[in-house]
Amino acid sequence: MRSTGQPRSNYQTLTAPSGSLPLEHWISFTSMATVAVLSVIGVMLVGRWVIVPLGILVLLGLVFNITFYLWERARGPSHLNEWLARLGNIALVTAGMYLSGGLASPFLPLYSVYIVTGAVRHGHRGALRCILLSLASLLVLLVLEEPPRWEAGLRLLITAGLLALAGFIAGELGQRSIDAVAAAERHAGEMAVLNEIGKAISANVEIAPLLEEIRRQAGRLMDVSHFYIVLVDESGEHFTSPLLYRAGHREQHSPENLEADLAAHVIRTGKPLLLRNARDHPQAAMPGTVCYRCRSWVGAPLTGRRRVLGAIAALSYARSDAFSQADADVLQAIASQAAVALENAWLYQELQERTARLHAAYEALSAQAQQRVEFVRTISHDLRAPLTFIKGYAALMSQGELGEVNERQREALETIISKSDMLAQMAEDMVLAEQRRLDATTMIPLSLSTMAHEAVRGAQAMTDEPRLVFRVEAPADIPLVLANPLRMERVFDNLLSNAVKYSPDGGTITVRVKQAGEYVQVTVADEGIGIPPEEAEHIFERFYRGDGRAAQVADGFGLGLSIVKEIVEEHGGQIWVESEVGVGSAFHFTVPLPPQRPARPPGRPRPPAPPAESAPP
Repeated sequence: MRSTGQPRSNYQTLTAPSGSLPLEHWISFTSMATVAVLSVIGVMLVGRWVIVPLGILVLLGLVFNITFYLWERARGPSHLNEWLARLGNIALVTAGMYLSGGLASPFLPLYSVYIVTGAVRHGHRGALRCILLSLASLLVLLVLEEPPRWEAGLRLLITAGLLALAGFIAGELGQRSIDAVAAAERHAGEMAVLNEIGKAISANVEIAPLLEEIRRQAGRLMDVSHFYIVLVDESGEHFTSPLLYRAGHREQHSPENLEADLAAHVIRTGKPLLLRNARDHPQAAMPGTVCYRCRSWVGAPLTGRRRVLGAIAALSYARSDAFSQADADVLQAIASQAAVALENAWLYQELQERTARLHAAYEALSAQAQQRVEFVRTISHDLRAPLTFIKGYAALMSQGELGEVNERQREALETIISKSDMLAQMAEDMVLAEQRRLDATTMIPLSLSTMAHEAVRGAQAMTDEPRLVFRVEAPADIPLVLANPLRMERVFDNLLSNAVKYSPDGGTITVRVKQAGEYVQVTVADEGIGIPPEEAEHIFERFYRGDGRAAQVADGFGLGLSIVKEIVEEHGGQIWVESEVGVGSAFHFTVPLPPQRPARPPGRPRPPAPPAESAPP
């Protein structure tokens, strides 16, 4: 990973888990143990006189390495400490060789251990340094040889060749191990960063902050001094660059020739592009483009679920080979996550715009609804006053208070009075249809049986049709329901009025009240003209009036049954009709019974019983 655009270094340090010795220290201590073993062998070959100097060197080596180990743990590793440790160890090795026979010492294998230590730690470079230091140590031994002999020089050449061969093999193996570990660490680090990038990018739902976040997160893995994003519309023809950075500074203007830019090429092909030497590409020579005169360029498409949304790109004007295939892979991984986040941001923005439009439409509709309510109330109020005067004067004239009237005139006046009542009822229906929903605080316990008897008495008093017979089947023991008395009275009145209107030939109108499970069911049945099947499913709609005989028999706006349906549903019930043309209709509605109170636990006193309710008339 990198963040400056500089080439990645192969120089890596192998470290052991926390709390354990690093690998190089284990090799150093293993070297000291090897010295101890070889000392025993050397005593047998050289003589006992080497015991004291070699023992002192072994002790110095242990103290020396332990001291540097503790120093690194306290202060941290540094290049100076590494060189001091390397030179100190080679000096001890050189002294040991000199005291044990020089170039004829049996301890020459220690040079191989020393070289392997450097190869494991630093790969090729470490092996080369240790080989050079070992050769320097052998030259010192050659100089100290008394007297110098050609056999010693030959031995030096043979030893140097063997050490070089061992160093080459150890360095190659060590470098492969270092590269493998470094690649694994780099891959794991990039995956961790990409995971964090995905979370950070997905957290943005606004377009502008999202694009800035994409660049910021991309900068954690590669050089983004020169970085830009190009977006394209659904047609694939209109390109925009909402984000452009040059030399680390954002530019607010969009390039003029985006259609010829390398980013547009990536968008059209839908494939990533890496140009280590961008000047070889013809589009890098297009004036007006971002990539004009750049030397390195890398870009990746923003591929959404249905189409390519755009491209993200980084470039270098300073040098070629500024980007590697690893940079292209990282940019593509970021682009894949950014495309999903960008689509989500666009959807969120579109949702916000739609929500704003819907809110504005709702506000407009609410204002229109309020205006309609006020208009209906005003019209209703303005109608009631003249209707009151018309009905009043017509009644006075019908009674002869304003002079004698003949029978024909009296019938005409009765018609005026009847139509005035109809207009007043229509005005009241209009107001009721625009009223707000039922307020639960107005609900009280009611007996629908009692209301049925009262409603039938009122209908009988208002009806002058002698051929109509009213009948009530409403037992007194029907449970009470919670209802608004005024609204429920309107339900009975409208249904009975409807039954009277559509029974021009007389017959029986029956009101039945019964308990049906957790509901109280009321039925208003007549023996009138009936309702055609094609009209039955529409009669509860506002302002609906059929085309058959029913429309000719009754006057009104078609609000009565729709008002009944709304009131019943506000009480938690349902309403339906059963009808047959020429036989009659039966309207049924239900009102739910109030929930039963839980039984009191045994042992607790019961409250006094309420006074007995009077039986309905």
